[in-house]
Amino acid sequence: MTSQPAKTRKRGISRQQILETAIALADSEGLAACNMRRIAQGLDVEAMSLYNHVANKDALLDGMAELVLATIPLPPEPAERWQDELRALAVAYRQMLYAHPALLPLLATRPINMTAIPAILARVLEALARVGLSDMQQRHAANALAGMVLGLALQYIGAPHVAIPPEQPPPTPTAPTARYIHTMPPQAQADDDFAFGLDTFITGLERMQVRAMAD
Repeated sequence: MTSQPAKTRKRGISRQQILETAIALADSEGLAACNMRRIAQGLDVEAMSLYNHVANKDALLDGMAELVLATIPLPPEPAERWQDELRALAVAYRQMLYAHPALLPLLATRPINMTAIPAILARVLEALARVGLSDMQQRHAANALAGMVLGLALQYIGAPHVAIPPEQPPPTPTAPTARYIHTMPPQAQADDDFAFGLDTFITGLERMQVRAMAD
């Protein structure tokens, strides 16, 4: 009677491990590489075992977006001034986006379950509440801030600038649109654009606060 080889115990995996592996794969090879087969290879498991934790590709993508948002490195304590708090949170969000450039299209197009990212959401809303905004105004302001940070990140690291042919003549002073195109800021100007957008956003909130206090 021949003996049967001992069965190898299957390795256990978790949803967190799947999402982390998928994010690492996207970081190294791009979002298109994130399929169940490649993720399973990275975890040394069968692809079908992943479906015990993520129902389908949409659930995988949603989970990836939620995980990177939930792991934004927040300052340990809120800043004393709401202006400084919003600046710190915006910078932390931007740092995460620059750390995961392949995920920018995902974050820009997938509906985000806001209850999955309570830490940063609570900090943003708390800072906006100190401005004196209503609940609806807080929602509008939070969306505007997130959109500004994400939009600029998409502009600079999500889509490279188109080079202007050197033989093309310079624009005339009567062509403002052409002047803008020819003077499109290089990648190094991303920090300046971010700072300008954040300053403008905070200045607008300060004016709203003054008006609210005067009423």
